[in-house]
Amino acid sequence: MKIRNNYTKTMRIIYSLRAKEDLSLLLQYYQDIRQLKAGRKIRARLILTAAKLRDFPQLGKKDEDFSVKYKFFCRSLVCDNHKIIYRYEEDEQVTILRFFDNRQGV
Repeated sequence: MKIRNNYTKTMRIIYSLRAKEDLSLLLQYYQDIRQLKAGRKIRARLILTAAKLRDFPQLGKKDEDFSVKYKFFCRSLVCDNHKIIYRYEEDEQVTILRFFDNRQGV
């Protein structure tokens, strides 16, 4: 059985500057503790998980904490110890706002 989404086209994914910085900092952290291979694996999993939002932008749950912080409606999708914080505009694009480590405070 094939699962269908409610969208007729695949949405574009845009990474905010902060999301790109989060990925760089994640990789830098793992490089600093001499676990660069693990860092690359985690980064790849985050990017692959975020890519699912192209076809299923409502996949994540509503995120009240980040919605208050950013002052607009946000969703989050969990990937291991991280949350992918994003927003989407119907029939346009998904914007990845942050890659947030759940072990941090908001």
